[in-house]
Amino acid sequence: MTGDRELEWQGCVNARDLGGLGRADADPGCVVFHCACGKDRTGLLALVLRVLAEADPEEIVADYLLSYDRMKQRYDELGVRDQLAAVRDVVASRDTTIEDSLTSTIASLRMPDFLLENGLSEAELADLRARLTTGFALTAR
Repeated sequence: MTGDRELEWQGCVNARDLGGLGRADADPGCVVFHCACGKDRTGLLALVLRVLAEADPEEIVADYLLSYDRMKQRYDELGVRDQLAAVRDVVASRDTTIEDSLTSTIASLRMPDFLLENGLSEAELADLRARLTTGFALTAR
């Protein structure tokens, strides 16, 4: 799509990279970031962005869990164990649940301090927040 951008996830993204998503001079349109399933690194990036946009924690958790449902057929085709069951087993062995673990992660994120302490400027933060909550950056440079 015209105006869309793709952020390649290379295993680690710093906060300054996120600032570019909301720049005032950025092209209009959505930003696409992806991986194979959208539940691990990409899912955590989405979690951080949704926390910044002040999404409801229950919605964030429900959205994260959708990845398992949407990928189930593909895992079945590959002969891979049901990933939701596998992850539930792992977290259960640590006396928790996926939902509780994600809720704890959401609660522990100090937004926007987390992004500011990791390289995002105040202006970049304002632009990113505007893009997440209104669809486009508002801050003029």
